[in-house]
Amino acid sequence: MPWVEYKVDVNSGLVLGTPVPIDVVGEMKPHEILAADANGTPIKIVVLKDLYQVVKLAFQEMWIVALYLLGMAALAYHLVHGFQSAFQTVGVRHKIYTPIIQSIGVWFFGIILPLLFAAMPVYFFFFKS
Repeated sequence: MPWVEYKVDVNSGLVLGTPVPIDVVGEMKPHEILAADANGTPIKIVVLKDLYQVVKLAFQEMWIVALYLLGMAALAYHLVHGFQSAFQTVGVRHKIYTPIIQSIGVWFFGIILPLLFAAMPVYFFFFKS
């Protein structure tokens, strides 16, 4: 798994510059080191696993993207049913309210939310940035 090094300003908490990929041989754990830059300003050097690269590489595989999208379709059905059932469980079932609840459930939980979750793997698969 790739590792990356961040330099963080201790006072503001802002990341200084761009993250630097590092080569790791053997086992290593995420860690922090307090140091100072060339001007004597205190900085923190943070070494972490580069999870962005892991996600980027994983979602360039067609079978992983297809499996993820299949999971989003299953999640959509599950959320639509759960949203409608929650209102029925608490006793909100009426010929006026039920169609409104169903349309909110279908549009938000059945279409919008799964599409937003599916946007990330689709982006990485087609654009490979």
